[in-house]
Amino acid sequence: MLRMLNRDLHSNYGPTFDTGGLPQNHAPVVYAYPDLDGVLAGERAGGRKAMLPGPKDQPPTERPGS
Repeated sequence: MLRMLNRDLHSNYGPTFDTGGLPQNHAPVVYAYPDLDGVLAGERAGGRKAMLPGPKDQPPTERPGS
């Protein structure tokens, strides 16, 4: 749903396209907030989430030709 709404997708169970792509490309896990206090403070400030690095120059999929 977040992708359909053109929103960034932070990590939930591992790296995502927005955090750098595939684990074998050493993509980091980037959570939106570091802890519960960070969630509360960030949302009070209008949703200040961690910045995402994006996919860089590596393909974000195991099948780049498809």
